[in-house]
Amino acid sequence: MKKKDDKNDPRKFVVKYDKKNFQSDYLTMELFEALGRTKKNISRSELFYIMRTREQFQNMRCRGGQIIHTAKGSKQIVKLIAQTSAFYEDVITEFLNKRLVDRDPVSSKWATKIIGIGPVHALTLSSLIDMDTTESVSRIWRFAGMTTDTPKPTKGEKLSFCRKLKSTAYLIGQQFKFHNKDLASFYGAAYNGKKIEYQLRNQAGAYKEAAANALEEKSYGKTTVAYKKYIKGFLPDGHVDARAIRWVAKLFLSHWFEVAYFEIHGRKARDPWIASREILPGNIPKAYDHRIHDISSAWDVLEFEQDMRKIHPPPARRKKVHPNPNERAKTSD
Repeated sequence: MKKKDDKNDPRKFVVKYDKKNFQSDYLTMELFEALGRTKKNISRSELFYIMRTREQFQNMRCRGGQIIHTAKGSKQIVKLIAQTSAFYEDVITEFLNKRLVDRDPVSSKWATKIIGIGPVHALTLSSLIDMDTTESVSRIWRFAGMTTDTPKPTKGEKLSFCRKLKSTAYLIGQQFKFHNKDLASFYGAAYNGKKIEYQLRNQAGAYKEAAANALEEKSYGKTTVAYKKYIKGFLPDGHVDARAIRWVAKLFLSHWFEVAYFEIHGRKARDPWIASREILPGNIPKAYDHRIHDISSAWDVLEFEQDMRKIHPPPARRKKVHPNPNERAKTSD
């Protein structure tokens, strides 16, 4: 069976390189000096170019890693290109972590302090969203293709939303899903609460219309789990989970907009009409976690997570222990 060939494959291929050899390169030294001389705030267009360049290096590194692990024959040229791409990706990432984050007020004061959000996602939002012309979070949701009236992509027609912003918002929602067991994560708890709410609605048959629309828009095999759920008027577990991820991503974007608007304009932004219906944390079942239902602003979220982190430190990462094949052979005897 042929493996899936995708340049955006989420697997992180490890491509090793020798730092001494790469740092002796003239272009590399010039890049380090240019990054070191950068002291002023970087414009949004320049920030977008830096983030886009890092993404291209990452795609080249992942693509090279796929070829190294699957192709046959000599792969010296591919290894060299993959090593070079990995090196420049690390250089730009280090620059983002140590220098650029401090010059973006939204990222340094709020976004990167949220559990699950790193400099890459925080700066990607700052590079894609023009806060000079954005007056409400509803415009960000529409630009990210997260509104109910967003038309689906049609071949040959221009997209009505930003594909990069939509994928970034989904990745942010997934990060909160990964931290749903962290007691100090507000958005992880919000994801859990909203998923429970969606599951209860689904069991009560509240999504029969959505299930019927899903069957009309796409053909499913009659033996699949999704078809068996949709034909009965229920959403499959993956569909419910995707709705919870989308909801918590919109919640984070509303708080991000609150901080960004105040930093740019010096005043509080008006609340969107839909906020009282869909986005406020009060929709989270209070029985799930009574500590978070009173949070109403982005700064309340940050204060909550910092206080909870003092009580619940981050869980220690488990090291993977690879068994010794020789010892395994001895025990089998």
